[in-house]
Amino acid sequence: MSIKRLNNKGIGLVEVIAALGITLMTITALVSLALYTMRTSLQSKLTLEGSKIATREIELVRAYRDRSVTWADFLTGITSTNCEVNPGSGLCHMDDVNLIPVAAAGLDTVDNQSVTRSFTVDIDPYGTGDTNIVYITVTVSWEIVGRTHQTNLYTYLTNWRNE
Repeated sequence: MSIKRLNNKGIGLVEVIAALGITLMTITALVSLALYTMRTSLQSKLTLEGSKIATREIELVRAYRDRSVTWADFLTGITSTNCEVNPGSGLCHMDDVNLIPVAAAGLDTVDNQSVTRSFTVDIDPYGTGDTNIVYITVTVSWEIVGRTHQTNLYTYLTNWRNE
C-alpha cells in the first residue's frame, strides 16, 4: 500500500484572511487606545490648568478687594459690573492688567483649547443682612470632543479691615 503525500507548501487563502483579520483588530485596538490615552491626558492637563486659572482668578478678586480704598468701594465695583448672583448676570472675570472686574466671562487658551473663566459674587450669602461677607464662586470650563468639563473653586471674602 502506498501513501500519497500532499504537497502543502505555502500559505492557504484561509490562513491569509485570518492573519489579516487579527492584524486589523490589533491595529484598531492600538489606535483606539492611543486616542483614549491622548484624550485622558488632555483632560488631566486641562483640569490642572483650570485649577490654576481658578486660583489666579480668586487671587485677582482678593487683590481687587485689598486695593479698593474701602469695603464699600469693593462692593460698588463688584455690583456695578453685575457680578452678583442676584440680581446681576453673575458672569464676570478679572482684567489681569487693570485689576478690575469685567462683566463677561474671560477666555484663555491652554494647549490650543479655549478655556472660559468666570466668577460670581454672592453678597450676604447667609441672608442675614451682613454685607461684610461675600461668597466668591469661580468656574473654569472647557470642551473636549463635544463634552463640557469644568472645575470650580469657592471662597469667602470678608471686610477684614472693618472699613
